[in-house]
Amino acid sequence: MDIVYIEASTLRRWNLDEFAQRTGNAAYRVESRYVYDFDKTAALAGVMGSRARIPDTVIIQECSAYFPGDLVKYKDLFRDWIRRVKDANAIPVIATTVPPAANRTLFGHVKQFVKLKILGRADGYEQIIQFNQWLRELSEAEGVPLFDVEKVTRKSESDRHMRVEFDSGDGSHLNPNAYAVLDREFLNFLETLKP
Repeated sequence: MDIVYIEASTLRRWNLDEFAQRTGNAAYRVESRYVYDFDKTAALAGVMGSRARIPDTVIIQECSAYFPGDLVKYKDLFRDWIRRVKDANAIPVIATTVPPAANRTLFGHVKQFVKLKILGRADGYEQIIQFNQWLRELSEAEGVPLFDVEKVTRKSESDRHMRVEFDSGDGSHLNPNAYAVLDREFLNFLETLKP
């Protein structure tokens, strides 16, 4: 199966281009496309239009850095991307966003308080949770597979922050322990896509 995975920071450290060698499974060839912008339209056009062969599967995931953001625009983009991939007779896959870790320091709590209560800014964590839930609903409505990265990396159903043991230390990015778990989960997920 030829797979293209489009994202940014999660992929950079996961190194999915070596997934087949790392897992010892040559049935899946994964190509990473790093896009440091929420809008993946240009990258998707490149994947679908400039290759000798359209990939079997295209997975699109967003980074937590883009939240809070314009959810209406984000939702419209995801719907468009699914349509484009389907129109090319490939399988679109939605991947949920990795949630941030909870603030663990006094400074982090004060910063969050100032941002939310004094400056009146939106909460990125809450918006990520909302958006991931919407992605699950979109997956169901469109009949599109969902790779639930949030579910793999969160603490629990009631506390959806990133698991402490998966935090690289910056509260946003995953560490090697998380990627080892994601490798197993991703391989299991890919098995469900086989015809």
